[in-house]
Amino acid sequence: YARRDVISCSSFDRRYSVCQLPRGAREVRITKRFSNAGCRRGKDWGVRRGGIWVDNGCRASFSYILHSQYAYGDKRRRY
Repeated sequence: YARRDVISCSSFDRRYSVCQLPRGAREVRITKRFSNAGCRRGKDWGVRRGGIWVDNGCRASFSYILHSQYAYGDKRRRY
């Protein structure tokens, strides 16, 4: 089982910023842009271990899928 959730992330003053994603988040995509910036994946936003990065004034909401072993607070380590 997996559930889709949403997080907002913003680059204020065109500066680089990182927003934390929950452990197990996958399939991140932009759902709504709040800025006039391009918000192009790989240039203005992207995903790195544990978070979404934004830059160049990109402000948006992002959806992601959280898989079942993490969706209910299972704290067992998974490698």
